[in-house]
Amino acid sequence: MGQAMSRRHWNAQSRVIVAPMHATHNITVLPGDGIGPEIMAVALEVLREAGKKEGETFECTEALIGGAAVDAANNPYPKETEDLCKASDAVLLAAIGGYKWDDLPYDMKPEKGLLRLRASLNAFANLRPAIVLPQLADASTLKREVVEGVDILIVRELVGGIYFGEPRGIEERNGERIGYNTDVYSESEVQRIARVAFEAARKRNSRLCSVDKSNVLEVSRLWRESVTALGEKEYPDVDLSHMYIDNAAMQLIRNPKSFDTIVTGNIFGDILSDEASMLTGSLGMLPSASISDDGPGIFEPVHGSAPDIAGQDLANPLAMVLSAAMMCRYGLDLPKVADHLEAAVTGVLDLGYRTGDIMQDGCKQEETDSLLTVVIMTFWGCKVTKSKESAYVPPADGDILLHVSQACLDPEAKKGAKAVLLLKSSDEGPYAVCSLREGGTESVSLDLLLEDYSEFSVVGSASIHLTGYLMPRDDEGVEGFSDEDDDDEFDDAFEEATMDPALLGYDAEGLPIYMDDGSDDSDEIDSDEEEDDDDDEDIVPEKKNKKVIIEDVTDHDDVDEKPAEKARKEKATAEDKKAKRKAQEDMREAQKKPKQEEPVAKTKSKKYPNGFEIHELHQGGGSGKLAKPGKRVSVRYIGKLLNGKIFDQTKGKKTFQFRLGVGEVIKGWDRGVEGMRVGDKRKLVVPPQMGYGGSKVGPIPANSTLVFEVELVDVKN
Repeated sequence: MGQAMSRRHWNAQSRVIVAPMHATHNITVLPGDGIGPEIMAVALEVLREAGKKEGETFECTEALIGGAAVDAANNPYPKETEDLCKASDAVLLAAIGGYKWDDLPYDMKPEKGLLRLRASLNAFANLRPAIVLPQLADASTLKREVVEGVDILIVRELVGGIYFGEPRGIEERNGERIGYNTDVYSESEVQRIARVAFEAARKRNSRLCSVDKSNVLEVSRLWRESVTALGEKEYPDVDLSHMYIDNAAMQLIRNPKSFDTIVTGNIFGDILSDEASMLTGSLGMLPSASISDDGPGIFEPVHGSAPDIAGQDLANPLAMVLSAAMMCRYGLDLPKVADHLEAAVTGVLDLGYRTGDIMQDGCKQEETDSLLTVVIMTFWGCKVTKSKESAYVPPADGDILLHVSQACLDPEAKKGAKAVLLLKSSDEGPYAVCSLREGGTESVSLDLLLEDYSEFSVVGSASIHLTGYLMPRDDEGVEGFSDEDDDDEFDDAFEEATMDPALLGYDAEGLPIYMDDGSDDSDEIDSDEEEDDDDDEDIVPEKKNKKVIIEDVTDHDDVDEKPAEKARKEKATAEDKKAKRKAQEDMREAQKKPKQEEPVAKTKSKKYPNGFEIHELHQGGGSGKLAKPGKRVSVRYIGKLLNGKIFDQTKGKKTFQFRLGVGEVIKGWDRGVEGMRVGDKRKLVVPPQMGYGGSKVGPIPANSTLVFEVELVDVKN
């Protein structure tokens, strides 16, 4: 098949089912100051694109806050803005502040507008994740081995403590000026934020560290006593520990992976969350959420307004995009839209694009507006209708490929409707990719890798939706596999299924049309196909002789040739096709016989740019059955988190069974088990984008890298 198609597993988040239209979500948008308007424009555009993929729409109303509000309304948080925020489903904030307003009275400073916003919405809990993405581990000022795998959630109390306590002020006493603030918390305030943290920890690794200064401050003694009492009473399953703020600040740098979930007060949380953000390499990559128990939440990047680069097209908008993802996940209950947004950011990083703050050797530096184009490009999708071909035009950058990951039948398809998806590349095809049927197989996972101009078309009575992502080219082969390792068996199987020389085309219902070559077995289905499960009937439909839609594949170039010459050529063509068909059937028979091969030498370890790793632990020899797409495999395994904690395993003689390459399991399993032979053992390191992504599954925290030790026990058709 050349390089027009290839097997490729990319991203679990790319497996999307097209959904009908849903509700409209009302968002109050606060661009604010400095780089705020620039990064907000990017986030809103990407949000709309992500929403389209799930049928969600967003009604965004812009309002003033911070310095912009001071200039326009002489108030950092105007009443009009407050009313809009309270009436919305969520508030999306970019950044506030700047040198311009430094000399204003305290009540007029832009930052006062932010504090009033949080207080007016009772947004008491601030969630700040600090996750070191594999692509940016080297961007941290700390060593890779210190920060790689860091996944911390800091839960900060946001509307109490010393930032809001009374009395406060500056006054003259005994002939000199003094300033004072009050750090005050009630027991109910502490328990309210602690409950949020306990719930979050329970959904992660059930480990919570409460940070205070109880050896000096009375308010911290109350904090520790209140958190301890709540934990003992309501959360005995969560491992609670306590740490002084000075030690916590040190350990966050010395051993950041020792933390999972942290809960602390306003001022300590302000300090620790900024410190934790630098573990990731840049403030420009970190989102945050401020949530309420009785109103809309506030979602904003951790970074500031960066007035020194405002208006120069240099700002990093990715934290703003991730803040929109947190809004969808925590504020609007739209986890699929959040998945798309997070996958878009991951896709941009995998493509090697960076802004100046996270620039690395070998990457491509982009300006803010240009990066928007790249982010949108990672959202690839199209609707293929029966009346019109849909073309993929590759980007001018020849280092980018398109991975088509999912095909779904149009949700409006009539009862019993069928459709076959066809693909024609610049120099090959058309070939059948998959067959879908309403009430049967309505969606399938695909692994098509396109580098050239290609056209999709549909034969049948329904349209098909395709989704996928752009990705970087690997000149050394697909994700580190050589072409010889990666494509031979897949191409043979694909050609056998879709390049049958007797295939003339497809009828109006999407069923294939075959040439009658005069042989006795021309109407027989391969015996392997007869033995397959009933579920496969949609992929390999029954052969019927009906009107041909796609033109005959025999030559028609010389329409003026003499009848005798034409008959001779037609006979030769038919004989050639008959010989090819016979060769194919001989090959099928040969494949049914056990192969006696010498063990094939394989690379001991393979590591991929997205963090996926395969390590060969044991090879049982070349005679074992081969695990390849479509086969049902049985495995024994142990699944661990990076900290060594076992979250799942098979026990005794029990095995885990699944059909390989059809989307029954996470992408890491599909990609990692493929190519094993019975008796082989492998260790798989599966990054979040090939595992469970940002979702918590049982004892597996969100955004977890997983380690599996796998033994292949059996392979069946």
